[in-house]
Amino acid sequence: MFRLRSIALLLVMVASSGCARRIWFTQPLREGFELGVVPSDDAGEADLAVPGRAPSELQYFVSGRITLEREVTSDQRGIENGRVVVRRGRSVHRVVIRRGTPGIAVGWGPDWVAVSFEKGTQLIFDLVQRGEDDVGKDRAPASFGGVKMPSTYYRLRTSDDGNGRWVTLGETLYEAVDGSTKARLKVKRRAWTQHHRSRRIMRGRRIK
Repeated sequence: MFRLRSIALLLVMVASSGCARRIWFTQPLREGFELGVVPSDDAGEADLAVPGRAPSELQYFVSGRITLEREVTSDQRGIENGRVVVRRGRSVHRVVIRRGTPGIAVGWGPDWVAVSFEKGTQLIFDLVQRGEDDVGKDRAPASFGGVKMPSTYYRLRTSDDGNGRWVTLGETLYEAVDGSTKARLKVKRRAWTQHHRSRRIMRGRRIK
């Protein structure tokens, strides 16, 4: 047993723990941190000297694998056994962005963000309200402190011509295949939790 002292004793124990995980990049999160209050010039790099915070301050990650394909035709001409030979071939050029690949924002507007996963290229992710596609089973938190299903998120922008879904990478048109259209943006969450405990021993009071 420790003897109780007659002087006041203050003990403060601070335990801090940090955890990092990825959460959906949602509109409430974006508005809460004033990310991109003023749209940037989508023709070039984002203007960082705008009011509020810039979306480029966050590290982005793609939630699912993106696979892009385009057909490339080639002609091979030559001479074999004294004959002119022409061969026409077909090849497929594939670009793959794996799930969890990090990217940076290089342009944005009130309801879209352009993310670059490789220098010189970018993909655009548009704001989507839940219910506009089939992601109703998601259970990830939508904000730093919340545990609700995300009602908004940013999904890969594609165009539909009736024969497929297409995206522009650089200046080249690719078809988005193998579920790539469901790819969305995530950001890294880091939370610090502090626990405080204090103790004080009263000296007591005596009759004067």
